[in-house]
Amino acid sequence: MGATYGKPNKGQAIAIPVDGEPIPLEAVPAYVSKIHLLGLARTKDDYVENAIAPLFKVADFNSLVFKAAEVQKKLESLGCFRNVSVVIDVAKGINIGCSNIAIHK
Repeated sequence: MGATYGKPNKGQAIAIPVDGEPIPLEAVPAYVSKIHLLGLARTKDDYVENAIAPLFKVADFNSLVFKAAEVQKKLESLGCFRNVSVVIDVAKGINIGCSNIAIHK
């Protein structure tokens, strides 16, 4: 089934499954296993590595979403990219709760 998403308080998000109880996203464990940077050619790796480092420190899905938005703004402010978009993909299989992030130039 599907899920609807709400944001009742600033900084707190919940998922409301169609046939279940609301799930606070702080209760959903998450971590980042990979970050794919597409289109990175001339920019120094150090600039980008410093900008994306906070993503590897998240512990739950809610903080993952907020940190991804912060990292997106940091990468845009570098001025090295024409476009920065963040895609969060949940890994399948053994690493449940693991997220792969793709950052497109």
